[in-house]
Amino acid sequence: MVLYLDNGSILSSWPQTSESAANDSLVTKNGNDENNEPPAKRQKRDPDAAGQLPETRVELDTEKLQREKGQQKPRKGTQGPAPYVSHLTASKDGNHVIAITSDDKCVRVFMLHDDGKLHELSQRCMPKRPCALALTPDERTILVGDKFGDVYALPLHPGAKPFKKPSQSAPIPFKPSATALTVHTKGNLNALRQQQLQKLSAKIKTGPDFEHQLIIGHVSLLTDLLAVNLPFTDSDDRGYILTSDRDEHIRVSRGIPQSHVIETYCLNHRDFVSKLCVLPWQPDFLVAGSGEPALKCYSWPTGKILYNAFGTGDELEVLLEARPWLKSQTPLDTRTLKVAVSGIWTMQFFAAKYEASDHGQGSGFVIVSMEGISALFVYLKTFNKPLCHHSTIRLPANALDVATIPDQRSIIVSLDTVHAPNSVRFGRSDSQGQPPSFMALTYSSQPAKRHVEGHGDFDFPPPIIRWHDSPHLIVGINQTVEKSDACRSHVDVSKWEKFDPLSDSDGRAVEKGKMYSPLGEHLYGLENLRKRSIEDQKKIEQEEGEDDEEAQQAIAAHAQPAS
Repeated sequence: MVLYLDNGSILSSWPQTSESAANDSLVTKNGNDENNEPPAKRQKRDPDAAGQLPETRVELDTEKLQREKGQQKPRKGTQGPAPYVSHLTASKDGNHVIAITSDDKCVRVFMLHDDGKLHELSQRCMPKRPCALALTPDERTILVGDKFGDVYALPLHPGAKPFKKPSQSAPIPFKPSATALTVHTKGNLNALRQQQLQKLSAKIKTGPDFEHQLIIGHVSLLTDLLAVNLPFTDSDDRGYILTSDRDEHIRVSRGIPQSHVIETYCLNHRDFVSKLCVLPWQPDFLVAGSGEPALKCYSWPTGKILYNAFGTGDELEVLLEARPWLKSQTPLDTRTLKVAVSGIWTMQFFAAKYEASDHGQGSGFVIVSMEGISALFVYLKTFNKPLCHHSTIRLPANALDVATIPDQRSIIVSLDTVHAPNSVRFGRSDSQGQPPSFMALTYSSQPAKRHVEGHGDFDFPPPIIRWHDSPHLIVGINQTVEKSDACRSHVDVSKWEKFDPLSDSDGRAVEKGKMYSPLGEHLYGLENLRKRSIEDQKKIEQEEGEDDEEAQQAIAAHAQPAS
C-alpha cells in the first residue's frame, strides 16, 4: 500500500483493497449476479463418468476438512486474505519496488508511477522460501537468498525472450543390481521378479522456469545478505556480496560474475548472525547483529573484528526489564536473555562544525531494534571513532521496522499493535491501551561548548543530540490505518494463551519452545534459529518426563474404582 506522508491518503494498494471490492459488489448487486444465488442441485451423472466421482468427492472432502467447524465455504468472486509481505525494498530513484510474499514464495517487481500508482511488472516464484533480499549497487539485479543457504541472481526486468532451460539427458531406466545368480531364497527371487517388472526412473528435479543464476551456496541456513561496492582503481569499483548464516559465519564473496571466489570471513560470533549493515559514509565498516545478543563491528575487506558495541550503554537494563526473571542471575550470561538483533538502519546527519572535525568523512546514527523489545537503541558513529551507544528510545509497543527521512531528520517506526510490549507470545490487554500503528521521531542538535588551549589543532566535541516524538508527521497515516479495513489488523487474541506470571516468570515457555503466538510466527521468528544447548535439552527432557509421570498418575487415579 502506498500512502501520502503529508495527509495519509491512500494512493494505491496491492492487491485490491476491501473498499474497492465493496464498490464492485454494489455493481453486482444491481445486476443479476448468478454467484449470489444458492447453488443448483447436483445432477446425477452417467454411468460412464462414474470413475470421476471418487476424485470429486475427495476434493470436496478435503475442502471441508481444511475449513474450521462452522465456517462457510467462500463464494466465487470473493477476495481471500491478502498475501503476507515478508521483505520489501525499493530502488534509489524510487521507480521500482521489490516485494517477497512468503505464502507463495514469490518475488514481485512493481513500478511506482509519479502519481503513486503501483503497477506489477513481474512475479517469479522461487523453489524455496526466500529469507533475504537485496539489490546490487547498479540496481539491475535482484539477489534473493533462501533458508537452505542458496543465493540467486534475478534480472530486475526479465528479458523478452522466453527462458530456455538447459538440456538434460534422458533418465536411465531402473535396472536391479541383483540377478537370479546372486539371489537364491524364494522370497528374494519373488522380490527380484517384481523389481524387473517395474519401469521405474529417477525423478528429474526442475529449477525455476525464468532467467536466474545460482551464485552462492551455504551449508547452513542463510539469514541476511548485502551487495556492496568498494573502489578498486581510480576509475573502477569492485563489487562484493556479504552473506551470513546460522553457524555464526559472515562470508565475503566477490560480486557477479565472480561470486564463487571467497575473499575472507568475518568470525568471532558465539550465536547465529541475524543482521548485516554497511555504513554508507564508511563503506568498509560492517555492523553485524546476532543472537548473543551482540553488535560487532568489522573491517570487512580484511575480515578483522574491531570491537563489540553492544553493552556500551543501558541496553542490558532495558533487556532485563523485559526478562525480569533473570535479574537475580549473577553474573549475567547475555545468552540467557534469548534476544536477537532484528534490524539495523543508518541515517547520516550533518552539523557544520562537527563535520569539520571529521575531515569531510561524515557521521551518522546506527539504529538497532531487537526482536520483541519495545525500544530502539541509537548508536553514534563518527570518523576514526568507535561506534558507541548514544541513547535509548522507549516505545509503546514492539518495533517492527524503521524508515529513515534524513532531510527531515526523522524516522518512522512501525509498531506491533497486537502483542503486549516486550512479548512475542501474549496479546495486548485492554489495560495496556492501543498504541498507534506508526510513530515518528525527530532529532535536534545543538553545538557543544568547547575549550581551546593554545593555538594548535583541536577536536570539536560531539553536538548535543536529543530525540523527541513528532506525531504531526504521521497523524494522517495513523488516521488512515484506523479507518481502512485493508490496514486494520483483524486478530482475535482471545484464543491466544493467557499470561500466567506463576508459570512463565522463570522463562520455561521460552525453553520449551513455545516462543511465539500464531501471529508472532509471521512477524518474528529469529528464535527458531537458536541452537539448544545441552543443558537446555536435558532440562526440557526432564520436564517432559515429569509431565508424563503426572499424566500417568492422573489416569491411574481415575481408573481406580471408588471404595
